[in-house]
Amino acid sequence: MSELAAIKAAARAAAFARREAAFAARPDDPSRHLREVLAQYRDRPLAAYMAMRTEIDPSPAMEEAAAHGPVGVPVIEGKGLPLRFRAWTPGCAMVPGPFGAAVPEVGDWIVPRVLVVPLV
Repeated sequence: MSELAAIKAAARAAAFARREAAFAARPDDPSRHLREVLAQYRDRPLAAYMAMRTEIDPSPAMEEAAAHGPVGVPVIEGKGLPLRFRAWTPGCAMVPGPFGAAVPEVGDWIVPRVLVVPLV
């Protein structure tokens, strides 16, 4: 393993450990702060991730934002291709994406102005 690869692997492992600790210590309403922050961006297209494993679930904030404007989730269409964001609405049909994250089965593509991303 190269020195750079070792540094990246160590940083990733440390980030996963911090995320796991944050998940274990999460409050009763872990998306409250996110909802408060996103309230100032109402009517702007936003995209957020679909939580996996120890990621804090942003879907309550996404549901609230969807009442005010378009919301999307990232879709990986193939290696080396840029991320695209498919429109998401509460209760829309979801299917497994390439890395196991759920993505909307159908929907328009959106260009988000606000991104919510996981720590790792």
